[in-house]
Amino acid sequence: MSFLEQLESDARDRLMAAGEVQRLEFGEYLMRRGEKGGDVFLVESGTFDVVDTRTFPERIIQVVGAGAWLGETAFMTGEVRTADIRCSAVGDVRVWTKERLDQTLQKDLALERSFYRSIAQETTRRLRGMHNLGGSDHRTRLGEGIAAEKEAQSVASEVLSVWADLDMRLRAAPAGAANSEAEKEKREQIYRETQAAIQRAFDKLQERARHWLGGIQDSSERYLAGEALCRTVQPFLQQAHLCEFALESVQMDAGRRVPRAHIIRGQATGHGALGELLDSVLIDLPTSQAIRSNFQALTGEVEAGAPSDAPAQIALLGVGSGALLADLSIRLARSGVTIQLVDGDPEVLQSADMGMSVRPRNTHLNMMRIDLGMLAMGRVSLPFGTQHVTVVDGLAVHLPDRLLAGLLKQLHEQVGSDGRLLLTSLGPSRDSVVFDHLLRWPMIRRSPRQISGLVEAAGFRVEQVENDTDAPDCAQLFRIFRD
Repeated sequence: MSFLEQLESDARDRLMAAGEVQRLEFGEYLMRRGEKGGDVFLVESGTFDVVDTRTFPERIIQVVGAGAWLGETAFMTGEVRTADIRCSAVGDVRVWTKERLDQTLQKDLALERSFYRSIAQETTRRLRGMHNLGGSDHRTRLGEGIAAEKEAQSVASEVLSVWADLDMRLRAAPAGAANSEAEKEKREQIYRETQAAIQRAFDKLQERARHWLGGIQDSSERYLAGEALCRTVQPFLQQAHLCEFALESVQMDAGRRVPRAHIIRGQATGHGALGELLDSVLIDLPTSQAIRSNFQALTGEVEAGAPSDAPAQIALLGVGSGALLADLSIRLARSGVTIQLVDGDPEVLQSADMGMSVRPRNTHLNMMRIDLGMLAMGRVSLPFGTQHVTVVDGLAVHLPDRLLAGLLKQLHEQVGSDGRLLLTSLGPSRDSVVFDHLLRWPMIRRSPRQISGLVEAAGFRVEQVENDTDAPDCAQLFRIFRD
């Protein structure tokens, strides 16, 4: 049964009336890879090739004809198009722009319920059907990594089917402004039960992903398998803002400042009720808790290392989200502070500066655009001297041993005999598969012994700051002193 056939008949008629027919000629593109999704299409006649234009020669992944629905999942998630779709025989396509469809559904609650129910049923049907994929002629939507795509669908299909059903249950729950206490209680109960079910499904997905990817010895094959799994879960998981921010940051030169800021804030948000509940699961993972724990402990350690009776000299390498800067500028304002902000991206520096809505009178900022990779390799040096506290926050998890050791050696001059260097890191954690693959946020995780070895080899001595009793084991903060 097609997506259109799953709609109730009267809802189907109203939906069709809201679309506009567009004629495409041979060779014209209906969608282009990388475009932001949102519009929905129904092929009424003709044929269209789903093409991977990244290869030479290009690959035709799939051919679709009359009755094919395209873009309905991206309408909900706004994810970018993952392939080009090109007309191969003149045909008509009915088009619903995202704006027009949003307006239509908002004005017609019966149509909205029927539409989203059909999306959930169609998603469930596709996922369950993946178990039967086979045959030498089958091609995945990206035309490569067939075995990985099939295995990813097998790993995720049951969980995504559960999430689709839960999404429909949330949409059918009484509205937020309930008319009675009974309706309010019913909605709250649905949310509690749904959140628990989402958590159980996510735990199952995490365990299956860990088992599958952990069994792949070849790193390049494991990477491709992780990509396939990420694509499989994106339509649902990207509704959570942490996943959305992390996947967007893959395209950003500024790196990982947006996801870290969201985690430090610790407030679950997302697209719709399902997205918010998924986000609450993600920001409660051990790694997310560790990032928050490191941040909270770091601000206190910087304050402890700053003089109480004289202006402090503080250096921040890798500005990150700017949250640390804002916090320290207020904490250290009484005695005064000069903060050296060092980052390789001018937009990050500008954003950090503009993000300080209030700057205390005794706070002075020096913005320095310095490539941290070049600094670690010894090709540039820092233009300032000894600091009371030098902070390297969030960089260790992205630097291989050679570069981390090089960066530490470059900081000898900044760490005076009475000063300290503070370094945050993350240890191994069972949720690393989520960050490395599902969120595409890979991190280098080291044991305290490995960190100590690198620090001592750079000519320092090191102490690990004792974690709060509620902090996860993977949270790591180190005090580093000159020997």
